Amino acid sequence: MTQQYFVIIGDMVGSRAIRERQKVQEAFQQALQQVQQEYEQEIVSPLTLTIGDEFQTVLSKANRFFAMINRLEEHLPEIRFRYGLGVGTISTALNRKAAIGMDGPAFHFARQALEHARQHQRRFVFACARPEVAKRVDLLFNWIDVVTSTWSKEKHRILRLSQLRLTQKAIAEIIGISQPAVSQHISQPAFRLVLQTQQVIEEEIGYLLEEKS
Repeated sequence: MTQQYFVIIGDMVGSRAIRERQKVQEAFQQALQQVQQEYEQEIVSPLTLTIGDEFQTVLSKANRFFAMINRLEEHLPEIRFRYGLGVGTISTALNRKAAIGMDGPAFHFARQALEHARQHQRRFVFACARPEVAKRVDLLFNWIDVVTSTWSKEKHRILRLSQLRLTQKAIAEIIGISQPAVSQHISQPAFRLVLQTQQVIEEEIGYLLEEKS
């Protein structure tokens, strides 16, 4: 019986146009370390800066996936990311010190998904060995992409902070707006549906991780 793993490859969007690249790289590295400390229970191979402006990590669970991504992006609010996500086995020994030097279907699916995200300007793309599940989960990711594509930066930030289970008062103080303004966003049906869809995605990926191949 072979363990299934959840591989995430994240990539900065438009990184070549970023000014003060050295400063951004340092902030990126620091953000990865901070997120690693907070979510180490789910992480089996650390968030690791790899080639260019990419990072990758290996998870054993998906129940806090969106919270982890939102925490990272909250550290770097001016940077946009895209993500290739893959579930599968790892054919080499796990590297628990850095997410490098490993290989297997989980990494192949994540890389394939990232290339698709780049080609089609998607934020999230998901792939795995179960076509029917991959299609279903990726459709949910695509739905979130489409629904949130016209949202303001402020609304995206409210979504991120909501996923981190902060109160409306705390969100308002962080962003610098009124609590009623936060409440107005959160009470919208589309906003609630996005949060519910994120939970369904985490559950679907979680079921895959519980399976043995």
